Amino acid sequence: MDSKFILYDVISSMKNMTVNYSYALNEASSPFLYEEYMNQFTKISKITKDLFYLAYEKGWYTLEASLNTKISKEIKKLKNELQEKEC
Repeated sequence: MDSKFILYDVISSMKNMTVNYSYALNEASSPFLYEEYMNQFTKISKITKDLFYLAYEKGWYTLEASLNTKISKEIKKLKNELQEKEC
């Protein structure tokens, strides 16, 4: 298996772990458990972000370049929606 796909798999697994820890945080039955889960959640989140940066640096993840016109259109659309809701 290629390193790229191994890293994708690890990142995906780590993202799932952060979601599951989020559930555990919401359902913690005591302040002690909450703090334990929060510590683990924080560590896992940092590791996941570091792995994403590694993949990004290797060119395995790319960001979509957005044109100013695309951004301007979206802003105008959102402003119009907001004005409609205010009426």
